[in-house]
Amino acid sequence: MWIATGAIPAEFKIMICIKCDNEVFADKPNAIIEQEFRGELLQVKMTASACTKCGWQTLALGQTDVLRKHTADAYRVKHGLLTSAQIKAYRQQLGDLSQQAFADFLKMSVASIKRWETWQVQEEIYDQAIREKCEGALAAQRIQDFQPRVYVSMSSDVLEKTFSMQEMVKKWTHPSRWAEQPSGFCINYATDEELALAA
Repeated sequence: MWIATGAIPAEFKIMICIKCDNEVFADKPNAIIEQEFRGELLQVKMTASACTKCGWQTLALGQTDVLRKHTADAYRVKHGLLTSAQIKAYRQQLGDLSQQAFADFLKMSVASIKRWETWQVQEEIYDQAIREKCEGALAAQRIQDFQPRVYVSMSSDVLEKTFSMQEMVKKWTHPSRWAEQPSGFCINYATDEELALAA
């Protein structure tokens, strides 16, 4: 129960401890709260309110929703499912989509997206669908955004030889010998010795 006060510092909360009748509580970061979810006992880590006298832990006003979300995410992590934050991150990476636009992209209901980004755990079949659709779109986006780079030897000897960035990584032990240029430079130059090493 809460008791109104104006004289106690903000970091202390006035309640009544059911174990020792102490009335002063303080925030305890990373407190472990046991929660049962879908028949499993989970260890949920979050900030709780702890009695300053005996250490009894409870939740302050407004913390129950946070506990609900943390509990769902603890279950998700245990079972290898996307957490609420990971689902939201996908939505943001795809162009900071609204929840409605993200739902349209996934061909799912916006109500489901809203629940999955908070406290409701998605079923494995939906989790897999989210991963596949989002990873596929992000991979296509990375290919589209890729700007190839061409490397030009700093040698004064001029011999034409074209290398892709992947070839450079594989064939050259000292890539610092090369200067990176915009993709508009289509001819690379190397000495006979450098070409022999690259062959």
